[in-house]
Amino acid sequence: MQSELRAMKEQLISEVKKNQKSAPTATKKPSSCTEAMRQENGKYAESGVYELYLPEFLHHAFYVYCLRDPNGGEPWTIIQRRQSNDTDFYREWVEYERGFGDLNANFFLGLDKIHALTHSRSHELWFQLEDFQNEKRVAKYESFAIGNAQDKYELIALGQYSGTAGDSFSAHRGEKFTTKDSHNDKNSDNCAVLYTGAWWYQKCHASNLNGLYLGGEFPKDQYAKGVVWHAWRGHYYSLKYVHMAIRPKYH
Repeated sequence: MQSELRAMKEQLISEVKKNQKSAPTATKKPSSCTEAMRQENGKYAESGVYELYLPEFLHHAFYVYCLRDPNGGEPWTIIQRRQSNDTDFYREWVEYERGFGDLNANFFLGLDKIHALTHSRSHELWFQLEDFQNEKRVAKYESFAIGNAQDKYELIALGQYSGTAGDSFSAHRGEKFTTKDSHNDKNSDNCAVLYTGAWWYQKCHASNLNGLYLGGEFPKDQYAKGVVWHAWRGHYYSLKYVHMAIRPKYH
């Protein structure tokens, strides 16, 4: 009887091992646009909306807009975009934390997702800017990361600037994120309220890309309230198009 039970046990173990060996290997789920867009031939698929999976979002994937690099490099994840006046960006903390808008148009990805993407590996940052004369400028930073909710999503890492737009973001390094209902800047009055936006304000800003979409030059009584990149068009000009995009640094 014992020998029969032992034989049955050995057979069962053998079957389990056989099934384990023959089980297909699970496909790795993408955690970046590079992984999401890479095809079997080594080329990248078209720009568009893709699913990403990160440990911080175990129970559900989230969607991002992945953009092919114009110079043929690794793809980018767009984390913020302004291209029209269709979307209100003067919003409260919870909306900036979770994200809002249309990934194919105007949107902010969400501070929680930006933190999840940038905290575990080094990323670079690309600002694409365009004015109403269709002139385009860029600003790139060698590294970029923000802290977590407890840190008020502080801009904890920002590398060296390069580009054609001038540097209007380094002044915000080390600052916490501020919205109209969450005052975390160093100014006595809330900068988000003063300048009708939400940003890593200090006292108050050199850039305000979540400000009002004012359509180019605007009057002096609206000082610095537009989609502003001071180093290029100053505090009285609201840009036509902007995006913020990030990608992991592989080299």
